Amino acid sequence: MPKRFCDTERWRSKRWRELTPECKLFWQYVNDNCNHGGVWEVDFGLASYQIGQPLEESVLRATFADSITELDNGQRWFLNDFIEEQYGTLNRINHAHNGAAKILEKHGLLEFVTNRNRNGRKFEASEAEDRSLLAHKDKDKDKMLVKDKDPVPSSISVSRKPGTMLDDIRRQDEELKQTRKLELVKKTFNLEQA
Repeated sequence: MPKRFCDTERWRSKRWRELTPECKLFWQYVNDNCNHGGVWEVDFGLASYQIGQPLEESVLRATFADSITELDNGQRWFLNDFIEEQYGTLNRINHAHNGAAKILEKHGLLEFVTNRNRNGRKFEASEAEDRSLLAHKDKDKDKMLVKDKDPVPSSISVSRKPGTMLDDIRRQDEELKQTRKLELVKKTFNLEQA
């Protein structure tokens, strides 16, 4: 069962307060039943049945005209604020966003979401986020990015050639053991360096 964020500030907005209870319940139903890309397969009959209230399609389309983008001749609705409310800025590096980005690409909405104005501000991804959002990276490169971010103790010299890191660790461990053995021998026989 998908979990969704909910904008609790909507209860303070004048627009929300002016909606009828049926419209409020319908909008919540649509938000809960759209896919993770914010696209709802339009089915007013099912919505009416599940809400338990008769719904006027023409009234709902007019009421929410500025909150949706109709797709496929009105067969699907894209909820304009859904992506920002659920994900913030989409980023392909975040694997949780990939499914939503694929849905947006399928419907030709990815650029719309990343560039559209909302409340007088423009969504702008940083150059790195923009590259990662619009260009796919293969899994090997993603794995290398994760490996490069792993902390490495400063006493170990790391070579990026495959299979040499373990050899370096073993060699340094042997050197450390030899050094400790030498110190123990010197201490045991009271040998001092000249």
